[in-house]
Amino acid sequence: MNVQCLKTINRVELMPNIPSPFQMRDWKALAKAYDEFVFNFDLTGDFLPLIWWDKSHRNFKRDTFGFPSFVGSKFKGKDGSQEAINCVAAVLGATLVGIDKSNQDGHNWVLMCENYYNVDNGEYLFLNTANW
Repeated sequence: MNVQCLKTINRVELMPNIPSPFQMRDWKALAKAYDEFVFNFDLTGDFLPLIWWDKSHRNFKRDTFGFPSFVGSKFKGKDGSQEAINCVAAVLGATLVGIDKSNQDGHNWVLMCENYYNVDNGEYLFLNTANW
């Protein structure tokens, strides 16, 4: 049996476990503010609103939603250009901080994420796009 010992690094030992000054960001409040921002159809300004309705009914016979993969994307607002990694993450993140995305302002954002389960192309997989 080979036993290895940890070595002490003097310079590292001088570093504090918690830096000073230190202030933990309120991640729950930030996640709620993010949800309020990205799901707001009424925002105005450059590249706003970020959200749009996708009415292509790809994979399922219901409207879904999209966000651009990045602010300023030339594909913003084009049905099917949204990615699950961005849209589903926004729904999951909001859910984790207590926002009921299955019934928010009359919309079931959770059900809309089903759009990424690709049935129209016969793959029957949850993919990053609706796989046109």
